[in-house]
Amino acid sequence: MDYYWYTLLLLFLIGILIGTIAVLSGIGGGVIAVPLMTIIFAVSEDIAVGTSSLIILISSGFGFILLKRQKRINIRLCLICSIFTIIGSLISTILFIISPIDNYLLRLIFACVMIYVSINLIFRKDPANNNSNESANASENFSLEFKNHKKILKKGIPLFLLAGFLANLLGIGGGIVNTPTLHYMFQFPIYYATANSTGIIFFTSIYNVMVKSVLGKIDFIIGILMGTGGLIGAYFGAKISQKISRKKLTIILAIVLLIGSIRMFFP
Repeated sequence: MDYYWYTLLLLFLIGILIGTIAVLSGIGGGVIAVPLMTIIFAVSEDIAVGTSSLIILISSGFGFILLKRQKRINIRLCLICSIFTIIGSLISTILFIISPIDNYLLRLIFACVMIYVSINLIFRKDPANNNSNESANASENFSLEFKNHKKILKKGIPLFLLAGFLANLLGIGGGIVNTPTLHYMFQFPIYYATANSTGIIFFTSIYNVMVKSVLGKIDFIIGILMGTGGLIGAYFGAKISQKISRKKLTIILAIVLLIGSIRMFFP
């Protein structure tokens, strides 16, 4: 891929768009970044997945710092859960080094995940439509003390392994597994579930970026430009989220993802 000034600018602007949409819709940027890299810039699927891991590391690292300052993250919990997500990523790494996955098959798997995410966006309940006092009540009544969740963690181990496996395989971070696990199994209010999922994603991404880098599966120019743009987009997304109907936006995004997934079936 040739990098002209307008190509670099386009990558940065797309990064802003991805960061904005990711914050507004509540989904990770990887599910948007990978198809855009493959469809618009003709990046191979394996390089797109690796580069997405770098983008996710940048964005989740920034989010981790902000959320820690807001006292919404239990670092010990994130580290313990990350042990299992990293093991899941390690299994994926070893498995596909021994038996490499075809790029077209990887594209098909990612397209199926996009379809799942788009359907979930359309039919899931918006936490904002639940008790309007949830955030306030959660802040007053909910404790992040890890001692209350040790027994539940044993049940969640297979899910965290799955999250890590998917994060390494598809470059999507693993939030589509982490957040529901923390919310429904650990009984975390969504306010805290998304925050701690971000922490888990950050630690998992450190491993994934190191491995993908060693394997030569990252385009650092694309990753840094889109990742930096994503930080700016996240800021705009947080501002816009107060002025736009999230439900309408997620439906539009779901339709776009469906169209993109259909496109990915045809190389």
